Amino acid sequence: SSAEFYRMVSSLGGGDRSIYNLTPDQYLAYFNGNVEGAPPISSPITVKDEGNTAAAPTADVTAEMKDGSFVLPAEIKAGNHLWQISNTGQQIHHILITKLPEGVTVDDIIAWVNEEVPSGPPPFLNPDGSVTGSGYEALSPGQSAWTEIDLPVGQYTVFDLLPDMSAQPPVSHITEGMHQTLTVVAGD
Repeated sequence: SSAEFYRMVSSLGGGDRSIYNLTPDQYLAYFNGNVEGAPPISSPITVKDEGNTAAAPTADVTAEMKDGSFVLPAEIKAGNHLWQISNTGQQIHHILITKLPEGVTVDDIIAWVNEEVPSGPPPFLNPDGSVTGSGYEALSPGQSAWTEIDLPVGQYTVFDLLPDMSAQPPVSHITEGMHQTLTVVAGD
């Protein structure tokens, strides 16, 4: 049996709406209850083929996840945008878009993921344990999704921490080059 993964995460504004192109099948919507006091909940979803398909929305920003790299603009304008995130690779990928804390680099993240036993929390966390950014997690090969992401002006690092299970031993996709800089500039 196989499984397809879709998951949206956001710690900034936006991200309240995601659009999925689901093929006819059985799915499970799951919320892990990580909001203070909220219990985990789940609900089965059946998608039927009724011959009518809606047109895909028009994205303001496109991000393609390939095995080993991202294809996305180097610069976008600040504000809420509809992103189309597509996995054109052969492996499950995710995209994290974060403002790194002062002094933290991609090399620090790579060193952290390469530790046999991590020596502390992820270096991309703020001192209070939060992450400044957004992203989309666990999108299966061949899948696309659309989500609203609202990024303020700043420099962001885009990366994928999921493991490359074809490597022996498995390594994080970030160590294989799945990282780049995204600059968000003031809008009109």
